[in-house]
Amino acid sequence: AEDAIREAKRLQKFIDDATELTLWLKERADSLSEESLRDPATYPLLAKHHEALTGELTNNETLLEQLTNEGLEINSLESNPLVVSNVEELQAAWDNLSQLLEEKDAALQTAEKGRRATEKLQNLAVLVSDMTAALQSTDTGFEPTAAKQINKKYEVLSSEIDGLELVCEDIPEVEAEEVGSVMAQKDDIKSRFSELQIPLAEKQKKVGEKENLREFNRMC
Repeated sequence: AEDAIREAKRLQKFIDDATELTLWLKERADSLSEESLRDPATYPLLAKHHEALTGELTNNETLLEQLTNEGLEINSLESNPLVVSNVEELQAAWDNLSQLLEEKDAALQTAEKGRRATEKLQNLAVLVSDMTAALQSTDTGFEPTAAKQINKKYEVLSSEIDGLELVCEDIPEVEAEEVGSVMAQKDDIKSRFSELQIPLAEKQKKVGEKENLREFNRMC
């Protein structure tokens, strides 16, 4: 009788512990499923959440192993469908959360790459606009120092433009619409930048003419 009571308590404890861990796993999975990547401002918080959840899973690996072994041992002494179903449900919940976390983390990393690329493109668009305005100006940029600054900015911008392909290629497996948007922005920036070559050459020509005129006046 005492053995029966002891085994009954052991069985109940196993069921309670397995149920508790299973519910915890399912709750975390539900929370992950509700995550949205629409707002880039939330990416840092989501990354911290994923990191914390990964740590919690790691900490519970020993408990999962203990419960699985306990269930199998109990079932080996006396076949019990309830024990088997608890072990299977627990393992399924664990596998589901692990896979979901891996998928969500990968999606987050991809979204973050897209955010960085979009931010880079936006910054370059502003720089191209500023350079366009500087080259089109008829009032500034003709003094030697100012002209050198414009040339330097153009060289830096040219280097940034050359790196656009790498920036955009670093966005794998995102939605086609998002890829299209990024690529369209990239092509627009490259097109606008290529149009700066003529006004830059004209600006440099005028700077040279003014410098020659000043040199001529000094000689006279």
